[in-house]
Amino acid sequence: MKALRDLLHLLANGARRNNVPFGNDSSTDFVASLKTDYASIAIRDPSPSGFTWHEISSLLAVHKLFWTQVPVAVLNPNAVDIRPYAKIMANALLATPSEADIRAIHAILKRMRRYAVFGRPTYSVSREEFSALLRSQSGRCNTCGHKFSDAEMLAQEYLEEPDAASQIGPLRPPQLDHIVPIFLAGHDIANCQILCLTCNTSKGASLFWPIKSAVIGPSKPSDLASTSATQRWMIFTRDGRCTNCLRRPTELRGDQELVAHKVNPELGWTLENSRTLCTHCAAPVAR
Repeated sequence: MKALRDLLHLLANGARRNNVPFGNDSSTDFVASLKTDYASIAIRDPSPSGFTWHEISSLLAVHKLFWTQVPVAVLNPNAVDIRPYAKIMANALLATPSEADIRAIHAILKRMRRYAVFGRPTYSVSREEFSALLRSQSGRCNTCGHKFSDAEMLAQEYLEEPDAASQIGPLRPPQLDHIVPIFLAGHDIANCQILCLTCNTSKGASLFWPIKSAVIGPSKPSDLASTSATQRWMIFTRDGRCTNCLRRPTELRGDQELVAHKVNPELGWTLENSRTLCTHCAAPVAR
């Protein structure tokens, strides 16, 4: 929880110092809003239509601001003490960094170096913690609301096997996901959620959905004819709920889940022409 709060405060404060608009200055519960809806890293509850282009530009500017200030020397495995680099980065991001700010950046830089030197770390939670997370999400994927079947719960055991694809087939078993990538926020149960295999693969190590290249638009004409799993993840994350009944993924009923739907059926699949509906609300629209 603290790592999440530290990271988001640093991003927000750095953005404000560098005149990048970043959410609502009066809001302080960054972590709660992030966990409620990925898109609410902008520190507000998103409208069904998602971000404006101005807001997307601000989010991308914040993301870019952070990465451009990372001293490359910290990725050197022979660097013994990286605290001086943490101070340099803190001074670049913040007007008057406190010791707590410097410690938070130092922790992030340490995780980045570990990631760069040893590769992506793997973490797990206990079976009890996994079950508790799943119960808190009503047994559903936290992004698309897919209700995990008994077969998918069993298939979850095969995810680490070399022949996992043949074992799992079309199933979408639950996977542990870190809301904010491990190398930024570390491993903390408050930084964890359960996603289905499709949503977790589509999300990858993204901090928020506008980072994905699809935010710019289709890369080729054929992309207008259908929507990819990554694009659907972006649409679900942007909207955060069914835009008709306003139910969030964990509030859906029975075998309902979220689906992407065109606003104007005469136009192609773009983020601007897409909205999220639950399967219950989408059925009358499809007829």
